[in-house]
Amino acid sequence: MDNSMLVASVKGLIKDYGRSRILKDINIDIRSLNSSGEIIGCVGPNGAGKTTLLKILAGIVSPTVGKVTLPEEGLIDGSPGIGMVLESAPFVEYLSGYKNLELLGFIKNVVTGAQIKETILRVGLNPDDKKKVKHYSYGMRQRLALAQAIMEKPRLLLLDEPANGLDAQAIIELRDIITSLAKEDGTAIFLASHLLTEVEKVCDKVLLMKNGRIVKTFDKNSSEQVPVVVEVSSDLDMERLDRWSKENLHIINILTAKKVSIMSNVATPYLIESLVNFGVKIEGVGRKTPSLEEEFISLLGGDV
Repeated sequence: MDNSMLVASVKGLIKDYGRSRILKDINIDIRSLNSSGEIIGCVGPNGAGKTTLLKILAGIVSPTVGKVTLPEEGLIDGSPGIGMVLESAPFVEYLSGYKNLELLGFIKNVVTGAQIKETILRVGLNPDDKKKVKHYSYGMRQRLALAQAIMEKPRLLLLDEPANGLDAQAIIELRDIITSLAKEDGTAIFLASHLLTEVEKVCDKVLLMKNGRIVKTFDKNSSEQVPVVVEVSSDLDMERLDRWSKENLHIINILTAKKVSIMSNVATPYLIESLVNFGVKIEGVGRKTPSLEEEFISLLGGDV
């Protein structure tokens, strides 16, 4: 039985700007399961449509065609259903981080001072720090923007390049924050990022976008067969091998480094026989789930 609850959805989404079609037939379901929010990552080259999609989910931009269903209320009664960090968040520059959030909380009359302090601590800032926001580093501003987005406990959190401006340690901390928001608070999260390894670590599902389309979805919970990987001699006509493999085998990827690795979902005996008949010297056979980076390179030709 599927115990998941739909938090937000996009159906048949198309977005045009003038004569340019930016998004083409986008369909997404964002869910929570057993009180745990789903974390969905969106990756793709510049111009793929990731930011436009986030803005539509945020209600900032309207779709040309399609239906968008969004949460109306957050996890606190009367709080907004969506929190977001999409661009540089506006702050009152001469106030401290705590005072900025306190002002926002006072205006909305939803959160208490104790909740604001707890949220600031959660993102790795000091609520007692009197430093004015105008003196914050970019990384500190990113943390404060995240605190602002989550302090009212939204059902859906939207993040555009959340790790920008963060050092390695801060990125690890951000990963932990995102995971705890989903697993402990039940917040569903949709994020776009260029950091493929981080997306792979934190996300339950990853959407790969190219030219305004979702060209592939990777799901950690998928029961797909793990592909077979055959390591072969690097002394090959790679162009000829690539052309032949696309015509004769269900090749997922051909990786070239010190060795050539051919990744495929076809039956192992057939794959080996086909390669031997082609004249390939086989040096090793195994099974391996391709990394997100390998899939990205395979589908997009490394066009980051």
